[in-house]
Amino acid sequence: MSDRQKTRSRPTRRHTFAPSYGAILEEGVRRRSVLKGFLAAMGAAALSPALGTAHAEAAGSSLTFPELRRVRDTADHWPEGYERQILARWGDALFADSPEFDIATLDGKAAERQFGYNNDFTQFLPLPWGEKSSNHGLMVVSHEYATPFLMFPGLTDENYREKLTDNQIRAIMAALGVSIFEVKKTDGKWAIVKDGKYNRRVHMSTEIDISGPAAGDDRLKTKADPTGTVVFGTISNCNGGITPWGTMLSGEEGAMDVFAGDYKKLPNQELVERQGWDEDENDIYSVSRVEPRFKFEEEPNEWMRFDWVVEIDPFDPSAKPVKRTSLGRMTHEGAPSVAPPLTAAWRSSWAMTTTSNIYTVSLPAIPGTRTTAPPTRTCSTTAPSRSPSSRATARCAGSRSLPARGHSARKPASRARPTSCWRRALRPISSAPRRWTGRKASSRISAPASFMSP
Repeated sequence: MSDRQKTRSRPTRRHTFAPSYGAILEEGVRRRSVLKGFLAAMGAAALSPALGTAHAEAAGSSLTFPELRRVRDTADHWPEGYERQILARWGDALFADSPEFDIATLDGKAAERQFGYNNDFTQFLPLPWGEKSSNHGLMVVSHEYATPFLMFPGLTDENYREKLTDNQIRAIMAALGVSIFEVKKTDGKWAIVKDGKYNRRVHMSTEIDISGPAAGDDRLKTKADPTGTVVFGTISNCNGGITPWGTMLSGEEGAMDVFAGDYKKLPNQELVERQGWDEDENDIYSVSRVEPRFKFEEEPNEWMRFDWVVEIDPFDPSAKPVKRTSLGRMTHEGAPSVAPPLTAAWRSSWAMTTTSNIYTVSLPAIPGTRTTAPPTRTCSTTAPSRSPSSRATARCAGSRSLPARGHSARKPASRARPTSCWRRALRPISSAPRRWTGRKASSRISAPASFMSP
């Protein structure tokens, strides 16, 4: 890992609209106040009818466990009355035919059938959909980035890019992306259902459609895809969210680290600089050695096909993921959704934020839509130590145990932080078309000619 990765500032400067989390802790603000402020920041105009209800729900939260005192040590801690169980580690089998994890022989084909590396977004979705089950459901987990010199023996942070083998590079490509898998609690113990019909991996080689105003644009066309509507892979999947219709939104954040070549040869240097692609050190996984499309000189438009929001349907493994270009191209820290309670006619609004943009969507009536939401889960991931044997934990509040866990080495110091998610998911249950009209602020989203360089 280069010093640039450890210390560089973010391409897009963050704007502060609220007190820092540390300041909130100092003031001792209760969770419901935090939630109220969060919803207000999401756009009072769009959600004003629902704010009162949302605040009432927060006041009646099931998160009644005693809060942990602030601690500073090397041990993990969790609330009294809870327990922790390892559910999934990097390389664990997700399918009945998944090979056993063997670091000496690991390659891309094997890694595509195993749990990925370095968790970020983590969500528990009860099964069947709409039920309040805490004993059976889907885990939806994104894998943002890899740390090769901690994954494979004999590598250091100074020489790993030169020493990685082709098989190891392919394994890294497969270990990133998203893991979706069924879990079940039996006799007090959680386990992966390896023959679960929803189990799925999305990675850097998965075929993904491109939709929205950018689809088909000349700047998205490549030799492999002259239509500009299909891309292979998703990169740097940071936080995300669950939409009212039950799909996952995953924010791609920081694809610039994966590409190689001379960025000065790219068109639109103002955009290159503004979005943080003007780096002399890139290609952190040496992917261009096995996939030439990740080298600027080989495929000048490939870089434009990443740093979008990807929509994935966890309840339909046969459905191709889709990059939703209407939600903008940037380094997406996440894509959370907030939806007010639905009426029988389901004509309401919901809001979504992707890093610095807030969008509201008006939903027309869809017959047969559920009018109640499944239970909310609050999840987070943490990474305990920088060692190949370290295991990050993914914790879900609202049950008496912490059902999920993923593997991770800690992020570099400048990026290390726990992640959390608050999701309210509502899913249509009819076969009616999913119609929606996107709006940014109060105006309709259009397809401007400079959609990639606003």
